[in-house]
Amino acid sequence: MKKVTVYFCKNLGYSQRDILDAFNLPSEVSINLVGMSCSCEITAGLLLKTYEVGMDLIFVLACPEEECVSGEGSKRIKRRIEYTKEILNELGLEKVRLEAFHVPKNSLGALKEIGDKIKQSMEEVESIFYG
Repeated sequence: MKKVTVYFCKNLGYSQRDILDAFNLPSEVSINLVGMSCSCEITAGLLLKTYEVGMDLIFVLACPEEECVSGEGSKRIKRRIEYTKEILNELGLEKVRLEAFHVPKNSLGALKEIGDKIKQSMEEVESIFYG
């Protein structure tokens, strides 16, 4: 079973049900949705710890930079994702395992597109493991 964690900024206005419905992931995927008051709360340490507990893929849904309530959260998460990807690379893990998306507020269509990208990432990781 593939294990996926999605951290999302609660300021986006999506419920967990909205995200699950829009992503429409296969039933064999175990998805853990974690709402954060701002994406600036997500650190490289948290992301690495999430892998440590056995997650296969991690995604972050953040506000568009110009709409971030804290003013810095979306900019910070971008840098933190890149830094964490460097660490993953050093550990021999694929960068495709981690991605952040800046999502327009209240756009279920945008969430569906992200769900499609997540499915592609799962396929990439699966092909790396199983050829």
